[in-house]
Formats: sequence, C-alpha cells, structure tokens
Amino acid sequence: MSAWGDLSLAQRNLYVAMAPIRFGGIPIVNNVPQLPGNNEVVSPRYYTPFEGEINCVLDTGDELVRTINYRLSSEQLNTVRDWVFYHGTNEQIGLLTHYWDIVDNDIIDDINDANIPNNIANINIIAMDYNII
Repeated sequence: MSAWGDLSLAQRNLYVAMAPIRFGGIPIVNNVPQLPGNNEVVSPRYYTPFEGEINCVLDTGDELVRTINYRLSSEQLNTVRDWVFYHGTNEQIGLLTHYWDIVDNDIIDDINDANIPNNIANINIIAMDYNII
C-alpha cells in the first residue's frame, strides 16, 4: 500500500484509466473528479495492472495469448504500456520497446498531472458507452 502522493504519474494514470473496471469510476462532484488526497492510502490493485492487462500490451504475433475477456480502450492500453515502461521487469520492458518501438519521449508526453482530469472525463465517457458504470 502506498499513499497517493507517493505514486508515480504512470501509477496515477493507471488508477484513473482502470477506475471504471475496478471500482465503477471516479466520483465527480460539481464537475470536479474526486481523486484520493496525497496522504490517502491506495491499494496496489488500483494502480498496478493485472497480468492479463500486461499481456494484452506485450503479447503480439506468435506469442499472442488471449488472457483477458474484455478489450482495453486505447487510453487503458496506453496507461498499461506506460506503467510497464516505468515499473515492469527488464524482460517486460524489452518486449515493450521491441514490439511498440517506444522511446522514452513517447511515454513522458502521455503522462502528466495536467492530463489526469481529461483522462478521467474520457474514461468515464467510454465506460458509459459500454455500460460499465
């Protein structure tokens, strides 16, 4: 368990992107997303991708294995990709950079604190379209 303030941007974005799947979405009060406070403890299951989600990003071609029974949205796919790039094992990072032709700048452009409210709005709209929330 870690405090919200101690999480990396990749972990925070994963929390936001997976909110509709994991706990029904981020509550919004007066059009403001209610994210955890800096000292609020957050369970790792909310900011760490599941094995199937990681496999969805890493498995391609001959190694493709259908390990999850739902599709990740492009936003969710990108946040899992970013998480693997910063927190994955060396093997996972190697596969990621090989298959996705990723350089560090691609990831850094995707994640920053200013994008979190926009990501929440986009994720919640997608979730409503699929009747997840």
